[in-house]
Amino acid sequence: MKKIYRNKKGQFLVASAMLIAILFISVAFTLSSTTLTDVELLRDDFRKDATQIVSNFRGALTLALADVSNELELRSRLYNYTSYSTLEEYPEAETYGEKLLATWYNTIMQQYAGRSLNLSITNLNFECNWNNSGFYSQVSAILNLDIRSYGFYGLTQNVTSKLSLEILNSKQSGTNVAVVFKLLKENGLLVTDLDSSFIKILYALEGSIENNFNETDLSTLVYLGNGVYNASFSAPGCKQPRTSIKMILRDNRGIVVAAIPENGTLISELPSDPTDQTGPITMNVMCNPNPCPQESMVTLTATIDDTSTGANYIMSAEYFIDVCGENGSGTQLNALDGYFDSVIENVKVQIDTSGWSSENYTVYVHGMDSLGNWGNFSSIVLTVTDASYQKMHILDVDVRTIPHHWFYIYGIATVTVVDSQNKHVAGVKVYGHWSGSVSGNVYGWTGTNGKVTFYSEDVFYWRGGGWWWGKLTFTFTVDKIEKTGWIYDESKNVETSDTDYYP
Repeated sequence: MKKIYRNKKGQFLVASAMLIAILFISVAFTLSSTTLTDVELLRDDFRKDATQIVSNFRGALTLALADVSNELELRSRLYNYTSYSTLEEYPEAETYGEKLLATWYNTIMQQYAGRSLNLSITNLNFECNWNNSGFYSQVSAILNLDIRSYGFYGLTQNVTSKLSLEILNSKQSGTNVAVVFKLLKENGLLVTDLDSSFIKILYALEGSIENNFNETDLSTLVYLGNGVYNASFSAPGCKQPRTSIKMILRDNRGIVVAAIPENGTLISELPSDPTDQTGPITMNVMCNPNPCPQESMVTLTATIDDTSTGANYIMSAEYFIDVCGENGSGTQLNALDGYFDSVIENVKVQIDTSGWSSENYTVYVHGMDSLGNWGNFSSIVLTVTDASYQKMHILDVDVRTIPHHWFYIYGIATVTVVDSQNKHVAGVKVYGHWSGSVSGNVYGWTGTNGKVTFYSEDVFYWRGGGWWWGKLTFTFTVDKIEKTGWIYDESKNVETSDTDYYP
């Protein structure tokens, strides 16, 4: 029998050809049912990178100035602030800022390694001048930036960071001293958030040798607006009549600026302005309570402000009733903080209305600055009423139960408040509580009808439960009522509690 040999190689080639044909057919079918659309390849915006780098540089430059100014202040402190008040005296302090900027440079180059940056800092200049009338700390530099991966070239930014201090005025009364100063950042930006803990004050002692200063804490620091502050402090044993003061402060960025001239007379009391004959402004005059009943105490408050009328500290304040008398002959008001040592003072006093008739009274208030200038009056009308009409009591408490959805019940309590003539009293704050089958403390205010309504929580009750379910009890009790200028006469209460049942 003759054997038949098959060509396996030929079979493989045939199979491969068939497979390739099938693949071509599949691809052709897929392409015939596919729609091609435009594809956009996204990349980072060079503007974003450039903006971030410039913004980071501004922050780094500010931190560099903070390091330099702090180092200079440390060296000056070692010499009791009698020297090292400029960088010319201690140029080594600049190296601290330069090191920080070098670290920033390396960080940026690593962070944007894929951007092919060309980055340089030129014209770097630190200045700290603390020994003349224009006290300031400043740094300026030019940032040059290319981002070559974007084809972005030639960005140049002049960046400055600054903190400047200007002494506007200084006043002394006994051992109390007040210094008015202005604090600005670069481009004239106002410093509005100065912290008193970042201010150091030193003053010259009476009979002490030259450059011997005593450190003291601030009593108050008041922001007067427009970058102006009033710093007051106690300086016992200080030189009279002029006090030499040193001021060192730091803003919230960490930048230090100081007023420490080398000649020993650092900040002397400024001479009085002979043209300043304007007294302080009185504002925010208030009486509490108002109206008030006869035979009661009224708190009179006001604000005396000399910020815009000479910036002298306030020395006194007084009030008159109905008729304004001679300056200085009125009834004195007291400084709220206990001392008249600022260009703005909040003042108050208690007025006893015993023996006053029930009518309207005009209360006039004004203040005097340290130069003896009395300001114009500001007034308020105080209404004193017949004490009998200012007494109130509870006329009625009414509780009702209301079936709610499904098997729930709630209570409603209405409280009525009237005066001694049984007229409704509005604006009375009523405190009360629920008890019985419900609980809870509540409060509310009466309306023009003298009534206030309270709602209890829902309570489940199933009528089909039979007699063993018993009754629900809803009790509301008034605990107290109050209104400014009114007396709660509990002896006149008709009712303070009421109860209703369900069913």
